Amino acid sequence: MKELRVSDLQEKNPAEECLEACTWCEFACLACAETCLNELQDDQLALCVQLTLDCAEVCWTTRKFVTDALVVAPQLVREQLDNCALICAACAAECRRHATSSLQLATCERTCTRCEQLCRDMQLRVAKLD
Repeated sequence: MKELRVSDLQEKNPAEECLEACTWCEFACLACAETCLNELQDDQLALCVQLTLDCAEVCWTTRKFVTDALVVAPQLVREQLDNCALICAACAAECRRHATSSLQLATCERTCTRCEQLCRDMQLRVAKLD
């Protein structure tokens, strides 16, 4: 009989991890945009605000696609995961440029990077469904 470990109970399947990462990324991006708009008031952060808002929207859409269309339209899901990974990478890079300005920007950068990685991993898994 296999010995049960706590880590076995805590493991999530790749789709759940991706969905969770998209959720956290969406929230981190919205919080980052709010911080940039309310506290930092720097014209140089306009691109950061736009990217974080776009990233939040794409993460929401990606969650919806993975949840609703994974079985019926895996190619569309794969393309959406690619879009999400791309916007997360762009958002992370922009937040990284300003990360010393705010803890929220640094948090957003890390969250976007994780979401990008998990979307890429999920993209590879979905490719096997085609």
